[in-house]
Amino acid sequence: MQTKTYLLVSPQPWGKMYLSKHNYAIELAEAGNKVFFLNPPTYKKKPGRFNISSKEILPNLTLVDYELASAIHMLRFKARPLYDFIIHHSFLKQLNKLASFDEIWCFDPNAFSDFKALHPKKKLLFIVDQHDNPTLKKLADDADGIATISSLIMDYFQFSDKPKLLLNHGLNKTFTALAKDRLLNGLKYDLGHPLKVAYVGNLLQGNRMDYKTIQTIVEQNPEASFHFYGPYEETGNTLGSNTSEGLKAFIGFLKNNPRVHLHGVLPQSQLALEMQDMDAFLTCYNYMTDYNKSSNCHKIIEYLSTGKACISNRIIMYEKTSGLLEMPDEYTNENLPSLFRNVITNIAEFNNPERQKKRIEFALENTYRKNIDTIERFHNSGRVS
Repeated sequence: MQTKTYLLVSPQPWGKMYLSKHNYAIELAEAGNKVFFLNPPTYKKKPGRFNISSKEILPNLTLVDYELASAIHMLRFKARPLYDFIIHHSFLKQLNKLASFDEIWCFDPNAFSDFKALHPKKKLLFIVDQHDNPTLKKLADDADGIATISSLIMDYFQFSDKPKLLLNHGLNKTFTALAKDRLLNGLKYDLGHPLKVAYVGNLLQGNRMDYKTIQTIVEQNPEASFHFYGPYEETGNTLGSNTSEGLKAFIGFLKNNPRVHLHGVLPQSQLALEMQDMDAFLTCYNYMTDYNKSSNCHKIIEYLSTGKACISNRIIMYEKTSGLLEMPDEYTNENLPSLFRNVITNIAEFNNPERQKKRIEFALENTYRKNIDTIERFHNSGRVS
């Protein structure tokens, strides 16, 4: 692949916990491309110029920060045309001085309406969460192609005639290397004592997460220890917080349970290593209140890369697969505790070498490296061959 200069526009800032846009930035940079990662703005009270700063945080990867006056930020919601005019004629022109961008990948559905001022050769609108706003429609009109990881999100873009690409979430290089090692060294399973179950993700997602069912599962499986990785306190959480009294009580339950271990946010390399020692993994979203309607979940591909059993609420992306996720037949989670109990009781069978191999091989077919190659072919032809 010919090296290029990329601008990735993210709604989540660079932090300790990486989402898809962070992993794509790293993979593109390690392939020799020059990558600029645009953080969401910080806000200042006084009006004035957009203060743009940039810093290379990894070879070929530059983090770009900018300050936005609070008054201009308010225009985004109350006078969008004026906000767009200011962004186009001031901020984007300043951003243009950083580099000449070959491609822009926009993961942010709200901050910008178009990128015409940057004159890139290709513009990819990459949406991983459900949104419905006029700005998103403008971004779709401005883009050369639209990518997503959800068939539901893809359905939303039926109004657009732009080329579209459906991908799965990607597997990063750390998990990829560990998965290949597992296949190379032979797959076996020794039952742990106590049996270890992991949940990876932001615990402060409001009612997206079905925390009542998770609590039931913890209470009904006294022989298991439960390991939660990800933010559970608002301080320092770059992934966003949405707490309720019920969720706060759930976090309190986890803190006070001797079989529960709250690890917080770990470096990606440490997280990947600790996940290799788990016996099973859990995902538990509430279909009725999850704005993505359980269409896909980025942690699943990392779970599968370990080869171990994955018990989950029903995920649309995996409905037509077999032997990957253990899911209930319905979108409600009323039967998830009994399903979890059955898998844990028969964990040696669910983690036999044949099942492990199938999960790992599936994960390795969905690495970020392979997704980037797919996007490259998509950009070149408007379709995937």
